[in-house]
Amino acid sequence: MKLLQISDLHIDSSNSIENLNHRVDTLHKALLKQLPKNDEDELVLCFLGDMIDKGKPENYKVLGQVLEHFFALFKSTGFNYSVEFLPGNHDLCKNADGELTLERYNEFIGKYVGYTYCPGASLTPRAHTPCTGESVHLRVYEDAALLLVSTVSHSEHTYGSIDFAQLENRIDLLKDENERLNKPFLVVAHHALISAGNEDGSPIRNAATLAKLMGEEHFIGFLHGHTHGYKNITIEKCRIIGTGPFFKDISNINNQFNLLDIREGIIHSIDNYRYYADLKQYSPTRVFQLDNRQLANRGTATTTYASDATNTVYTGGSVNTVYAGSSVNTIYQKILCDMQHHRQRNNLFINIRTSMQNFGGEVVSHFKEHLEYAKNMLKDKPPSSMKYNHGQYLTTKSNQDGMDFIVNLLKDRPYSVRAILPLVDFEEVVARTIGNRGRDNLPSLTIIQFSQDFNDPSTLNMTMYFRSLEVNYFLRVNFCEAYLLAEKIAKQIRQIKSLNLTIHAFKAEYYIRHRKGNKVSRIDLTTSDSLVYSLENEEYSVLADLFEGKRDTRNFADASFINNMAIAIDKVKENGDLPMCISESFLRLKKTTEEFVYSKERTPRAIDLEEHVQEIENAINDFINALRTQGEHKRTIPL
Repeated sequence: MKLLQISDLHIDSSNSIENLNHRVDTLHKALLKQLPKNDEDELVLCFLGDMIDKGKPENYKVLGQVLEHFFALFKSTGFNYSVEFLPGNHDLCKNADGELTLERYNEFIGKYVGYTYCPGASLTPRAHTPCTGESVHLRVYEDAALLLVSTVSHSEHTYGSIDFAQLENRIDLLKDENERLNKPFLVVAHHALISAGNEDGSPIRNAATLAKLMGEEHFIGFLHGHTHGYKNITIEKCRIIGTGPFFKDISNINNQFNLLDIREGIIHSIDNYRYYADLKQYSPTRVFQLDNRQLANRGTATTTYASDATNTVYTGGSVNTVYAGSSVNTIYQKILCDMQHHRQRNNLFINIRTSMQNFGGEVVSHFKEHLEYAKNMLKDKPPSSMKYNHGQYLTTKSNQDGMDFIVNLLKDRPYSVRAILPLVDFEEVVARTIGNRGRDNLPSLTIIQFSQDFNDPSTLNMTMYFRSLEVNYFLRVNFCEAYLLAEKIAKQIRQIKSLNLTIHAFKAEYYIRHRKGNKVSRIDLTTSDSLVYSLENEEYSVLADLFEGKRDTRNFADASFINNMAIAIDKVKENGDLPMCISESFLRLKKTTEEFVYSKERTPRAIDLEEHVQEIENAINDFINALRTQGEHKRTIPL
């Protein structure tokens, strides 16, 4: 589940609809770089109040136009999104009696959601009629239960307050309804829990009661706006996360929003997107990343999962390494679930026994988007978009096709133990490791073995051995490769109807974000002379595009792109001036990349390098911003 935290739009009827919609466009464009189109993962759009400015009813008309554009964009790209609303103090409008209420706000959000908030009909100091109606709503999602808490449904709107009777009632309701739905809670509100400074009197006044509740119940987060700046504080195990204004102009504060990645009741990451007016774009910064140690500390209880139709069981818990059954997707989901919490395992064992028809049907149904990539991985030569593939190792130097060899051997000797495809030999291991410290490519898949089953010749035995296996992305590709190889054999040996697939991985890892380590980015193919040409001709947008492409691969082990850029910058400096912002930001990027390469050579676990990878991404973003800023400056200089 992904959650978009947006607050403090402060829309006014005098605002330009064109400008507001353009800002929404830039948000959408920025998210598309991180969230793929037609992503099936839940995306919750949370608007945390102060939707309009100064309680003017006419502002809701402009707000409606902006939100219609907002939702149309997300619908057009196939996002599986839902919407939640929280009121802020600026959303209160005067009624006929001159009292501030949420009546107009409730009328507005009623077009989008099936709930409203206690209107707070008597909020002025002269009248203290208790509020009737709901001020807390419970919204249950797959990965967490959201508690939408109004902090303005009380008798004074200059500060926040919570109706704790309703809040505790909603918590009890979820517990009593079904023990299976006893999910962790994420509180969403407008006002902050903690004061931002001596002059800030607006936070929730009865916050101590909430802090006590956090110690008693499973709260994973408290999301808020109103503070006009990003905040990230932890109380007990609850993370307090604030965001700055989305539209409102405030001196020295970027307009911004947060994107949270929440899985199985755990906040895995927070990206803070900030708007840069000179570039007219949002740029993300990873402000929180749950590391493997934090995951490991969240419990190691043993679990046993009932399996699919074969009645096999999956041994669960912190040391689980064995998975067996007849459904490839069921097994994959179990592995994914376990590995999200324990990011590295040694000696992972997978066994799938099923019919060829069922195996192929599941692969096509669940992993279809990875099939084309798997086909490219098995071609006899890597396509131009790949640095290497498995197919290049499945052909001998005399051009003997490996799969033809396997098929012919099985036709002649179906139970042979020599039907093997080694993808690497010892000479290559030595050549690509000693002196290179592992920089050269060495296939993670090291050997594949086939035979027909002695007791049932209609079954193809297939074993794949990996020195290293990434499960969040590449395991799906590997399942597709297994399907393509097995299918090729079954088409030529008609007797084969079933598959017994075994996968051994010496080390298995889960990457929170996919690294396209095999992808060739354009800058990898760009020479230092070409980079010199772009710098001398001030083609800064071209360079920015090249570095964006490299950033999106999240693969920085090959630092040749940095070395080439360093050579180019030195040459340009010799021949003339180079803008200082470009020179200085590149030096920071170069230093960060060198530190990563140094750590990678000495750190055996890729998951321990996540922080370094994020630092490089941030440094590349700074360099891209410098390039684009200089490019914008060039265009604005009169000729």
